[in-house]
Amino acid sequence: MESGSIEQDNSIFREFPAAIPQKITILNADHSNNDKKKVGNAEVGDIVQTPDSPGANFNKRRDGTYENRKTGEIWDKSHTQHSGGEEWKLGIGKNAPTKNNKVTVSREDRKVLKINKSK
Repeated sequence: MESGSIEQDNSIFREFPAAIPQKITILNADHSNNDKKKVGNAEVGDIVQTPDSPGANFNKRRDGTYENRKTGEIWDKSHTQHSGGEEWKLGIGKNAPTKNNKVTVSREDRKVLKINKSK
């Protein structure tokens, strides 16, 4: 490696099938250390803090959901495994997740899998 160059962590790169012939890679943002990042503003593929994250700022509520102390977002363990593994669902803004307004995050690697926002 040349002097002054920066080594990149390739574990956060993702190749899209349509981009393979052109060898275009997309860098997904890692917000796992930013406890004030609202997941509702993240992009699909971004890595975020979850209630499972070490040192995460979440309070468990009486109804079994979790509230991010910094952003007020409400998280709930998903009862489905559409991605092939366990998932978290969180509501948009400070609301509980609903069918049409939620973000789905993988519990395994903490990546945003899907964003549902009704207009």
